[in-house]
Amino acid sequence: MTDDVHLLCFRSFTVLESGTTRTAVWSAEALTRDHVLAARELRRDNVFHAEDAIAPSDRAELGDYVRSGWDRGHMTPSGDMPDAESQAESFSLANMIPQAPRNNRRLWEHIEASTRTLAKSAGEVYVVTGPGYTSAKPSWLNGRVRIPDLVWKAVYVPHQGAGAYLVRNDAGRDYAIVSIADMTRLTGIDPFPSLAASMRQTPYGLPSPTPHRGEDADVRVAVASLLGRGETVDVASSRDGAGVGAVKREGRRRRRETAHDDGEDRASAPLGRRTWVPIDILATLESAIEQTGQMLWQWLDRAWRDALR
Repeated sequence: MTDDVHLLCFRSFTVLESGTTRTAVWSAEALTRDHVLAARELRRDNVFHAEDAIAPSDRAELGDYVRSGWDRGHMTPSGDMPDAESQAESFSLANMIPQAPRNNRRLWEHIEASTRTLAKSAGEVYVVTGPGYTSAKPSWLNGRVRIPDLVWKAVYVPHQGAGAYLVRNDAGRDYAIVSIADMTRLTGIDPFPSLAASMRQTPYGLPSPTPHRGEDADVRVAVASLLGRGETVDVASSRDGAGVGAVKREGRRRRRETAHDDGEDRASAPLGRRTWVPIDILATLESAIEQTGQMLWQWLDRAWRDALR
């Protein structure tokens, strides 16, 4: 496998693609009220395509997904694209991950809808979306494309705060809302490197996912419960961060009771330890993430400056 990563700047979003996982590492956009309203007028054109700007050895191919049982899940969604050309670019496989069908078509779509509602209300938000890997035993699509364990969407509302949605890549309806600091410790990726410390530590009050008519509401849970450690805490208020803090305290208590020398399973490693990021991905992407985190912030900074003109 290669250690290459590829930064792709499209009309309305930017993607960092990994030649190791052959998926997006992150996909970033400045989502405005005008973009949301314009996107509603477009007919969706489902023309998925391999990314010509990336060598075949480093990219996903359409054939990797055929009869796999996994959706080609957008990171920056086509439903955010304000024009036909941007929408066509969003169907690049560089902007995709293998996503559980029910997750992609229900819970994740509900989160995307809520993010658009927030953009309409605030006027403009900055969104970074990506996959997370927690399993010590990676799963691969067609032996080439890595299947994520988690999917996350980080949202910054200018002058107000930031937070992130976190879901498992499965058929469940559970989701968590976490601070940017906790999301960074969990995934190894910092979506907003220059964010003020106070905003990093306290999750913004992101809206609940918006189900379609007739669908059941999604279920907000503590991050530890989402990740399979069984803690249950009150997460009714996301602004004060109490839920995440309680998860950490309870997690530490459980680890003291259950840890066995070095035999602790990677999938139950404590929040905040880099073992949440599999070692093969760390070895491949660690230096690239440090470099591209600054790239991402520079791109967002340019977007903000353009928006203020």
